[in-house]
Amino acid sequence: MKKKLMKIMSVLLGKNSSMGLSVIYVAMGLASLLIVSLNLYAYFNISSLGTEYAEISTAAKGFRLECWIAFDTMKELVGGKEGPSAASAESADKDRKKETESAEAEKQKRRQKQETEVRDALKRAQEYWVQLVRYHPEIRDLGKKKPTDPSIVERLFNSANELGKKGDAEEKGVKEMKTAFDIADQALSGIESNLKASIGNEVILVRVVYVILIVFIIVTFAGIILVIFCGEWIFRKRSQALEGKFTNLTALVQGFDSIIITISNKGVIKSWNLNAERYFDKSAEEALEANIYELFPYMNKLKPIFDQAVYSNKRTYTYHELVGVNRGPLRALNILCVPLLSMEYKNGYSELLIKIDDMTSFRLADERRILTQKVEAMYALLESVERDSAPMMENISSAMDAVNGIAAECGRENDIVPYTTYMRSTLAQIGIIPQLYMSAVAGTSFSKTHIDLNEMIMYVLRICQKTFDPRVSIEVSLNESRSWVLANPIRLFYAFLNIVRNAEEAMISMRQEGEEMGGILSVSLEKIPAERVSIDKIVRFRHTFDDEPAYWIVLVSDTGVGITPEIKANAFDPFFTTKDKAKHKGLGLCTTANIIDDLGGHADINSQVGRGTVFKIFLPESKENAGGEGTVSDALDFDENLIVKGSGKLLLVIDDPLLCDTMTKLFRKIGYDVIPAGNGFQAVNCYVKEAAEIKGVLLDISTKYMTASDTYFQLTSINPDVKVIVAQTSDRDDAIINLKNAGFTNFIQKPYPIDMISQKIAEF
Repeated sequence: MKKKLMKIMSVLLGKNSSMGLSVIYVAMGLASLLIVSLNLYAYFNISSLGTEYAEISTAAKGFRLECWIAFDTMKELVGGKEGPSAASAESADKDRKKETESAEAEKQKRRQKQETEVRDALKRAQEYWVQLVRYHPEIRDLGKKKPTDPSIVERLFNSANELGKKGDAEEKGVKEMKTAFDIADQALSGIESNLKASIGNEVILVRVVYVILIVFIIVTFAGIILVIFCGEWIFRKRSQALEGKFTNLTALVQGFDSIIITISNKGVIKSWNLNAERYFDKSAEEALEANIYELFPYMNKLKPIFDQAVYSNKRTYTYHELVGVNRGPLRALNILCVPLLSMEYKNGYSELLIKIDDMTSFRLADERRILTQKVEAMYALLESVERDSAPMMENISSAMDAVNGIAAECGRENDIVPYTTYMRSTLAQIGIIPQLYMSAVAGTSFSKTHIDLNEMIMYVLRICQKTFDPRVSIEVSLNESRSWVLANPIRLFYAFLNIVRNAEEAMISMRQEGEEMGGILSVSLEKIPAERVSIDKIVRFRHTFDDEPAYWIVLVSDTGVGITPEIKANAFDPFFTTKDKAKHKGLGLCTTANIIDDLGGHADINSQVGRGTVFKIFLPESKENAGGEGTVSDALDFDENLIVKGSGKLLLVIDDPLLCDTMTKLFRKIGYDVIPAGNGFQAVNCYVKEAAEIKGVLLDISTKYMTASDTYFQLTSINPDVKVIVAQTSDRDDAIINLKNAGFTNFIQKPYPIDMISQKIAEF
């Protein structure tokens, strides 16, 4: 039975449950309306009959009372013995006895009074009769034999006219009054009985209606309970099926790489998937029912996009929208907005599904690929310049030889040769220029070893402390554990040095006149474990993989002038600079980016004009053979107490401008008068001029037109006793091999500690 009932209800509430419930509710409403209508009809009918009965009863009671008074008084007047009751007759007899004992005058007066009372009573009885006739006009004709005859009641009222007459007339009037009263009394009793019967019938109807109403209420409540029970059963059954589908849908949505958010048209968050929790660093409990524009103020930038999708009711897609997420650097977001119409849409409510994909890593990869292509094109162009200029340089050199030959034949050799020699040296330096640029943008692979970033950072900062403007304060926060990376120490040193030098310039030389010079340079090191999102959730957004390494993050921040978004977009481009182009080639950050990319990491910039700049350098952690053979930890460590100060002139030959400038400042700090030279030709020219005053030479060059070995041999040709230290990067370098073959042994391995190089120079 229960199953059949459930089946019927499921059919009724099946595919179109709202229609089935509507039919049930309409039927119940109509039945309720019918019963209420019957109840109202019975109520108003009983009320009307009750009112009528009350008024008729009141009028009949008054009519009877006044008639009795008139009748009793008439009987006293005529001395009759009949009356409506024995008590009345006895009372009348007593009155008559008393009258006989009274004086005649008193009797006459009493008679007049009684006549007046009779007339007044009949007059009042007539008023009650008029009321009775208004409710029942048929009683008007009581006792009529002919249409023209007066009614018995009219005769009753007219009997008052017989008062004052003697004899039979009065007695006849009393009898007529008695007859009329009896007829009227019977008629009134019949009317009252009929009204009682009608009221009784209506009461029965009301009882029946109330019984029906009670039964209907019971049936209605039972039906409602049944509908609720069956609806709950059907709902639970559908919910179970829907829950399974929803679980699959949720798993599918959560499995997306994208951020999925649903908001109302007022910005209230309605759904928040796991990727959103991870990306925005807010749990679902914190985000749901919160206003997205209040929770994330930077989302106000996207509000016009969201509103456009909501109010146009069209899908909206935005490509690489730049947003500063969680106060981090600008992120490149692809945003898809899909309006979701609800039943309440017409009431001014709607929802918007937002799908966000962080494309920053892909954008950075694209930018890095474009930058690499630019560098490769530049390198190819420089190679072409070098290759095309080589024949011309040879032709010019041959022409110089011819001029020297002609001068010798003419006896003018001493006058011509010094000039041609200078021209030959200048042309050779011109030929070096393409190679210098090529070495800056080249993607040549270098030998790598394990380096502790803590020691590398301290090595760079110790040099900076001695070379930076004293108005720059340096703060450092390193990692407690060893932070191993696999890198070439010289190139990594150059990358770090270039970034901190840029920070110093932003706080000193790039400030406008009148601004306060100096600031704070902060360097910190932290680690992102492999189980977390690759690189950094602020910098990239993609899932981790099983072979994804941990990353070390080096943060270099300054309180300098900052850079605009336009400059930031081109910061890593080759030959791009905002500084004096006569002194700066614009290759520093480009070279740094190439070094970081070669190590499998990347660099990122976040800056605001007037509020400083933050460089983030990401380097993959290296665990294999970490701390074992091949590390340079000892080479980077030095004791400042062992630095030996000196004096005199020192010729510093370094072909890298940044490193040359840094080492020049460093050696000047420890007492030397430094003569910087960017290549071997400049070194030879400088040494020729000041050979007697130069105490020693630090030789650190790698150009192929004037190598370290060629420069050394040129210097020894000028002064065989010249003191030279040669910085080497590899034993396999041709220039180093040539020097060793010639018996030269005064080498120092790069990167060289400051205390060691100061001790070697002090030996000169």
